Amino acid sequence: MEKTGAGPRKKEIFTTTEKILIKDIAIEIQATIDRDQYFTNDTVNLIYSLKKYSTEYVTAILNSKLINKWFKNNFEAGLHIKINQLSHIPLVQPNKATNKIIKVLVNNILKLKSHDKDTKALEQEIDNLVYKLYELTYDEVKVIDPAFGLNEAEYEAIKLE
Repeated sequence: MEKTGAGPRKKEIFTTTEKILIKDIAIEIQATIDRDQYFTNDTVNLIYSLKKYSTEYVTAILNSKLINKWFKNNFEAGLHIKINQLSHIPLVQPNKATNKIIKVLVNNILKLKSHDKDTKALEQEIDNLVYKLYELTYDEVKVIDPAFGLNEAEYEAIKLE
């Protein structure tokens, strides 16, 4: 995965067909996909040229409650999300079916957000899949997300295809 933080950037980075934009100044990771070849300043981190994972999958993982909790526990709390810190995030390889589901969910979220629509339910679906991908127990999920809306049986019924 190629990435870039602050400093001089080459035009080719911005003109890639797809890249992930991550706010540098934020209290949690906030990532989105850029397919419009935006030029950004140095308050936005970029991830481009993903080889092993889909752009949608990495965006979903970065925005998940689990990874945001992991990030806060592993790096000093502050206002800056540094690209070198993001490179330490452990990524789990999804199977093809799960990757496809996540891609659909992320693209639906992006479409809805472009029309200022609520995406909380879709975001929760992604969080549920991420919890399963990282093999969290129900009790571990409740630590990450105390307001988790599923009971234990409902959570256990979620299966990754």
